Amino acid sequence: MTSWRYVPLADVPIGVGLHATRVGDRVHVFADRPAGDGVGHVVVSGNGSCEVRDPLPLRSVSGAAAGPTGPVVAGARVGDEAAVVLTETETVLAERDEVAAWPVPVDGDPVRVVLATGRGPATVWIGTPGEDRRSVLLADAVLGLQAAPAPGGVDLLCETSVGARFLRVETDVRMERAMPSGSFLGPGAVLAARPPGIEVWSPDTDTRRRIPVRGLAIRRLGLVDGMLTWTEEEADEPAVGWVARLGPAGREPVHATRLPRPGHAAVVRRLGDEVVVAQAVAGRLEVWLGALDA
Repeated sequence: MTSWRYVPLADVPIGVGLHATRVGDRVHVFADRPAGDGVGHVVVSGNGSCEVRDPLPLRSVSGAAAGPTGPVVAGARVGDEAAVVLTETETVLAERDEVAAWPVPVDGDPVRVVLATGRGPATVWIGTPGEDRRSVLLADAVLGLQAAPAPGGVDLLCETSVGARFLRVETDVRMERAMPSGSFLGPGAVLAARPPGIEVWSPDTDTRRRIPVRGLAIRRLGLVDGMLTWTEEEADEPAVGWVARLGPAGREPVHATRLPRPGHAAVVRRLGDEVVVAQAVAGRLEVWLGALDA
């Protein structure tokens, strides 16, 4: 069992949105401020220290990615315009079209940004910040949008009015598949709750495997840095968040560990030999460090 240690942090009030990305030897955490007057920014270092930086010029955050010169953060700014912020200060995209799904940046050099605009129909776009973009999907409605890096391109999971669609978009290749509604996208995998466990589909090999995990009500699936995260929700019981290493195909995750504040929204990132957990607890940001069992 991992022993989590609390990282002392100045009071950082946060709202609903909570995202994180690792750039080099630091994890950057971004969170909505309740007043909508900026996005809070906290940097966690491997020595267990935290630095609170100036808020970003956004009203809310919809995603964060690692770029070649630092974090790239996407969200909405005042006036409900979609925006992307580079190097903490420079706003490079201000989308004035009606937004169907807020922008999601994807790790890489360069970072790509995925965005959906319009209603009836809606268009999903991929582009690099401040440069040209191209449309990759047209749907009656886009209700949600997830994105992850893929070999030579970007993987997308679009929740539409007729179900979820997976797309892999590369320079000369396009793959598209129907997926169960409520699925989650991670690097090289689409996750879906299949009690009593989780089904993982690999677009690289077009294979599926089932990972048995405890709980019949599995929510908030995630896969990042080789770690599987999920929330177990049962009737009349507090929700419990879990994290585990994802083993090789055919093996279930071992030594599943409760998150330090079960039941609260969390983002998880690896930092060296440790795991950074950022959680929203009673309107405040908490940061924890721990080392997962092998």
